[in-house]
Amino acid sequence: MRLPTAVLTEAQTAATVLARLATHPTGTPVWRRYVERFAERYGESVEVPLELVVDPEKGLGFPDGFGRVSEPPRPMTRRDRLLLELAGTAAIEGARSVPLSGAMIEELEAAAGKPTVTAPHLELSARLHAPSTRALESGNFRLQVSTVSRSAGSMTGRFWHLFPDTGATYADLPTVEPGAELAQLSFHAGRAPADLLTRAPHVLPRLVSVGEFRHPAKDVLFPSDLAVGVRDGRLYLTEAATGTHLELLAPTALNFLWNNYTPPLARFLAEISRTTAPQVTWFDWGAAWTLPFTPALHYRRSILVAARWKVRARDLPDRTATLDQWAAQLHAWMGRFRVPDRVLLSEDDQQLPLDLRQDMHLDLLRAHLDAGPTGAATLHDAPPPDADGWIGGRAHSLVLPLKARS
Repeated sequence: MRLPTAVLTEAQTAATVLARLATHPTGTPVWRRYVERFAERYGESVEVPLELVVDPEKGLGFPDGFGRVSEPPRPMTRRDRLLLELAGTAAIEGARSVPLSGAMIEELEAAAGKPTVTAPHLELSARLHAPSTRALESGNFRLQVSTVSRSAGSMTGRFWHLFPDTGATYADLPTVEPGAELAQLSFHAGRAPADLLTRAPHVLPRLVSVGEFRHPAKDVLFPSDLAVGVRDGRLYLTEAATGTHLELLAPTALNFLWNNYTPPLARFLAEISRTTAPQVTWFDWGAAWTLPFTPALHYRRSILVAARWKVRARDLPDRTATLDQWAAQLHAWMGRFRVPDRVLLSEDDQQLPLDLRQDMHLDLLRAHLDAGPTGAATLHDAPPPDADGWIGGRAHSLVLPLKARS
């Protein structure tokens, strides 16, 4: 299958907008604090062995949050206030979607702050909505963003064996620091069932191995071969023996915030070179995420984020009520919040299509609310019934590796 060029152009546009709307355009607060601590303790022009830096007794240890699943609460920012105003206005006006204008993007970008460097590469995952191939070819389509990965190779790395020429493509990716060597990071997941997410062929010229049984070789480095330094407020990784600056590509779809799945040292090595770069992800509503409703955000032909509703078990009858009684309360809630019949029950990146006019689907939603630890369910607006018409009704995801032009 070959897609029209307009689809790639739209994906590039969506990625650019999401980069401009990043919550942390100069790196996360946790990493910024860590850079300050490193500079205060060791100063610039000093390269410290990696194993000494991450030693909690002799060095700094790992950044805050690397040993805990939860992250500390975030203070309210001007960006949060702008998004709360946007979501609140949409709710009052009964709008399920909001088209983003250039002025709105500039205001949100200014509220978060201007980045000092550019995210060099990423992967964008999306679904394509078009009722037919003719509509797609004529430009009558929507590109709905599903997620954005931290770097190229994050989602596609475990499929590299299917593409024999992958190595040459990824070896030419740009780096945050001009002239740094791009090397591949390899490690085992912290839990065996997730190991398939970290297995990828060795495609880059050199590889850094963490916690694996590998024999020493000229193209393999280990943590003991590495050192860390700071320059111009940015941490960098270097090969101690040669002084070559390295940036590591981690071809894994593991979410590094799940600390019980990712070894802390692997996360440290994967993130260290991007400590001051924008953290580009799917659209982050910030404090507005706690609202019971947030609208879809559109830009040109892209849906950057779908409309979202939050329903809580406490707002509906308990388990002693019949399905008819429960459904009547649910439909009353749907009427107040203008929720459509067709929705996606979402949990992280997993989505289950539901038609809330059908008893079986109502049962599924009720069981989810009863069994869930939070007593809440997240519902997203479902695509139109003919959204997959261009591909014969097949479920699909498009994953596009993208690199910065400058």
